[in-house]
Amino acid sequence: MEAKRYPRFDMVPLDPRDSDDLLEFVDKQERTSARPALSDQSRLALQHPGPDGPLVVTRRDGNGQLEAFAELSPDSVGWTLDVVAGEQFVEEERIEQLVNEAISQLAGSIDTDSEVTWWRDGPPPAGAGLEQRLGFEMRRELLQMRRDLPTGMPVTIDTRPFVPGVDDGAFLAVNNRAFAGHHEQSDWDLEALRLRAGEPWFDPDGFRLHERDGRLAGFCWTKIHADGVGEIYVIAVDPDFTGLGLGKQLTLAGLESLAERGVEHAMLYVDADNHTAVSLYERLGFTTTQSSRAHARPVPAIKTQASKGDA
Repeated sequence: MEAKRYPRFDMVPLDPRDSDDLLEFVDKQERTSARPALSDQSRLALQHPGPDGPLVVTRRDGNGQLEAFAELSPDSVGWTLDVVAGEQFVEEERIEQLVNEAISQLAGSIDTDSEVTWWRDGPPPAGAGLEQRLGFEMRRELLQMRRDLPTGMPVTIDTRPFVPGVDDGAFLAVNNRAFAGHHEQSDWDLEALRLRAGEPWFDPDGFRLHERDGRLAGFCWTKIHADGVGEIYVIAVDPDFTGLGLGKQLTLAGLESLAERGVEHAMLYVDADNHTAVSLYERLGFTTTQSSRAHARPVPAIKTQASKGDA
């Protein structure tokens, strides 16, 4: 068994070789399961580790081969927990031990109370599940919705491709206004945008902008996955332009751009309690195919006499 050790009140950046090892393990699990093992945010945290994390705890077999790891990466409101496990590491007791150790490591590495969010796939268990035993409470449900392309529906607004280095500021302003307080999407900065724009899947032609009155009114950013499925990655309307039907038209513009690039199947994620958006997507021909649940729990920092500067 192996766990990375972090001094109290100080995150130690991952060695690039460790990051490569973890990402190779993630890719292996994704090839086996045909579904993402990490969110984009958590994958980027592994690809570009910094002084603020991520915190990683690993488990290896007797031959030193990676069996599982827990990653805690910082987000806009706290920390996101991801557990990636091989097929030999699926027992709930072992996952529970791994998560407990990761959270204990975090508590010993931060000097202010925080909150951890853990996304889990599938419907909630009938009784108390692993999340509840670990002190997590369900906070959100995220639906994955899909439809075939093309839609056969007209796009009635003009859009243009995103221009890196020119549209950055306008995009960030609209994004942060539209997603104020959102767990994953709020408070983006230029570095958050540039990291994603540097990914192999990034295509400015699939990042559609709609302008009105000389301003960016909304956008639909699409992504084509390795399996050929197209995703409505991020879509938003500036609060000043709500009520004009732009959400529907931006969705159609994004789907049209995917179809024009040869994509036959599209998907998106939406919060289950966003009934307006769910209803819109259903009218556009999307159906729910699976769901994920966000569970959260507080993590009180371990208070000691040492300050961060003394650690």
